[in-house]
Amino acid sequence: MSSKIFVSFLAVAATGFAQQCPVTLDGRVPAGSTPATFATDASPFDSASTAAEKILHLDQIIKIPSVTPSLFDTNTIPFEVTLSDGSIFAPSATNVQTGFRRCEMILDGNTGTDDSTLGQKTMHFSLMKDTARPLNQSHEYQLFFLEDSSFSTNQVVLKTGTIAGVTGTDNLVMFGNVNTDVGTLFSTAFTEGVMHNFGVVMDFDANTTEILYSQDAAALTSVKAATANDISGQGQWHFGALKKPTGEGIKDVTKEGFQPSGINEGVIFAGIFEENSAGGCVSLSAAGAAGQVTVASNGTGAATNVTGAAAATATDKAKGNGGKAGGAKNVTKIAITCSG
Repeated sequence: MSSKIFVSFLAVAATGFAQQCPVTLDGRVPAGSTPATFATDASPFDSASTAAEKILHLDQIIKIPSVTPSLFDTNTIPFEVTLSDGSIFAPSATNVQTGFRRCEMILDGNTGTDDSTLGQKTMHFSLMKDTARPLNQSHEYQLFFLEDSSFSTNQVVLKTGTIAGVTGTDNLVMFGNVNTDVGTLFSTAFTEGVMHNFGVVMDFDANTTEILYSQDAAALTSVKAATANDISGQGQWHFGALKKPTGEGIKDVTKEGFQPSGINEGVIFAGIFEENSAGGCVSLSAAGAAGQVTVASNGTGAATNVTGAAAATATDKAKGNGGKAGGAKNVTKIAITCSG
């Protein structure tokens, strides 16, 4: 079975540093949270919106790892999304995605047609391997993606594992729109023991994408200047793990192919938030002086301090990712769509 689990975050607790760029979506988890917190009423989370069967299994899906907080975590903590044999998403009773094993989080308020995919925005997130729950590198995984509102493409997607058209495995590879020939925007080794920090700067008016990257506590730097990339169609941001099947002659990747049994895998996430980057306002570090924000100049990769307010697979192209995993309307919540 599938369900949508809505987790309510206190906006004040989640924004723990002097950040000048306005935050438009926030998925940072308050310190002190536990997996059980997600399933109780005595918490900052909205368990009343959670299906009963998912409350019972939530502590098996979400973990709180003992790792160093990410670049933009202050009084907030990393969390882990895990996969098991039961991680099968069903957008409807007649559309059960048995080909995938998947569990993703979607920021609530990100309905698919909201303002988070208009104007100039930067989506920040960090991720890390869990060596105790390693991914199966013979499969392709999507760890982060923006899926358009018609569910027909991903305008940007971070992949790992065995990726069609990519040499080698165990890398983090950021692609542009999978229905175009933009291809790879950035690639780096998925090194264990490292928190990999990303900033995806998207100009939805100019249809460009810039990639920022750093490791651990280092400030973000531009690793791919603003590049033409079709990011039209709005959509929803996904954070988690979508594990694709293996096998030959697969026509419907959502329902065919091989998945092993005994799956116990996970990916650690942290520091998820989106900011309004109008005027070029992009946070590169949370450690700046009060009243000051570090920004990246559009398209150049050069950083300045300012004061004040301001290769895709065929199945990707044909199917997108096969269905909605939607959210609701309160920007202080997160929706989780998966099975445990």
